[in-house]
Amino acid sequence: MFYLQHLRAQLREPQDPATASVLGDLVHALERGETFDLSRLDSLSYRDFEMAVESIREWRSLRYIQADDPVYTFPLHD
Repeated sequence: MFYLQHLRAQLREPQDPATASVLGDLVHALERGETFDLSRLDSLSYRDFEMAVESIREWRSLRYIQADDPVYTFPLHD
């Protein structure tokens, strides 16, 4: 786990503005329950694509944990 934290850390010091734009919009959409065009992920390097997909998987898992047990409170944003 912790892909979302790694993704946010990468966004604080972006190396590529285009990648940062896609990943930033993805995190924004996940946190706010908004839509995101998954075809945008195709423009990422394989490493960044994999991180994005794992972040989506982690986000979904955290939503189920939070919904099932209020003892677990994992913030989805800083």
